[in-house]
Amino acid sequence: MQNCPMPLLNRDEFTTALHQGRGSAVLHVQDHGSDELFEIILDACLVNRAYDQQCEGPRAKWLYSMIAHDDRICAAVIEAFKAPVEDQDLFQVANLVGLIAVNGSRAAAEALRRSWAENDLAGELAIIMLDGVPAAIEVVRCLGQRLISDPDEYVDGLEFLVEDEALREQVLLDLSARAPGDMAITAYLAMHQEQSDKRAADEALSPEQKEKRRLEYQRKHLAENPLSRIVELAQSQDKVSPHIFRRFGRWASDSERQKILQILESELAPQVQIRLLHIFGRGDLRAWNDTVWNLAHSPDQEVRLAAVKALASLEDTRVGELARRRLSEEDFSVDRRDEIELLKKNFLPGDEKIIISALERVKTDADGMHFMEMPALHVCQENPDARLAGIASFIYRTNPCSLCRRDIVEWMKDVDCLPAWIANEARFDASEETRILLAGANAGGLEM
Repeated sequence: MQNCPMPLLNRDEFTTALHQGRGSAVLHVQDHGSDELFEIILDACLVNRAYDQQCEGPRAKWLYSMIAHDDRICAAVIEAFKAPVEDQDLFQVANLVGLIAVNGSRAAAEALRRSWAENDLAGELAIIMLDGVPAAIEVVRCLGQRLISDPDEYVDGLEFLVEDEALREQVLLDLSARAPGDMAITAYLAMHQEQSDKRAADEALSPEQKEKRRLEYQRKHLAENPLSRIVELAQSQDKVSPHIFRRFGRWASDSERQKILQILESELAPQVQIRLLHIFGRGDLRAWNDTVWNLAHSPDQEVRLAAVKALASLEDTRVGELARRRLSEEDFSVDRRDEIELLKKNFLPGDEKIIISALERVKTDADGMHFMEMPALHVCQENPDARLAGIASFIYRTNPCSLCRRDIVEWMKDVDCLPAWIANEARFDASEETRILLAGANAGGLEM
């Protein structure tokens, strides 16, 4: 597939695409240049604008693909590394400087060699990328000194520090040779060996042993949180995490779940009703229940929505009709997003129009779009039906999360309803997993 010419994005559209990590930002720069976008791109280089920075992964290589030939932005990134300011993503900036240095910039190399150890070792990956084994030895020494000062401190392992396996083996050999006369290296290698042994032990477990360990954990949890304690927690005035109820629902026996439903039948307090309904909120309502159905019509919205979440696991015409009625109401909102999930097991042709209409009516922020579109994504994943392609495209266009975007691209590819424009754009996505999804079917794309 050849690259399609990228329509010119206005500044707001480009900013949104850049922050979301969409390939349209890369294609725009390739086709139209970055002259008018200096401030926007520099801001994204200095501050990680990903929706979920922890889960979505690093973006330095993706950003570098846009600035590699823009000397002005590269120079500004180097200067920012020399004098970081508040809110700056020190690690992203350092890794960008490393990429600029590796690709021939003396100024970047000098700045990195001079300052890599500052700001909590922000440049540890970049200096190893630039100088290889000698730099890795110095990074390990710094980390080893931290372990000597505090043996419980978390430090990055070699698998994180050195991506290339051959280089990592070379580093390990050099470290082992130096360890006898270097306490810091010795401390780091002890940590490395402990992690390696633990990983090897986990990998050596057979499927039967893994299942045995899981069941032991499950039995221990249920022994500490039996039915009587779950009911007691539900009825208490203390703050209790919903997760304890959901975990009980996942692991409890059928008879224990039935007892919970019997208690729920006579319970009148909304807070207790909500907590007991949480037990069935992860697909653990196994059969129709009149009490849960009635609570899905409660005047208390939180009770109503907790019951809706429980009903979403049932395949039943009444559940599907409830979803269609609720999604067609003008006051449908982000808070009521779980009503979309009622169609996960009850989707019928034509429901796609009801879902897309509900999604398009709601005006909300990035968080709202992310939360609201997750149930719509689940409906798609449960139903490999090309009639849902419009909803999938809507999720791709509007969801701020690259993980959700990856999932919906995979769904469209599997269902064979992936539009050419998305296939072309996704090959340049910030998510490596999304790029890999399209690598086999499309020539070109972003190489990192």
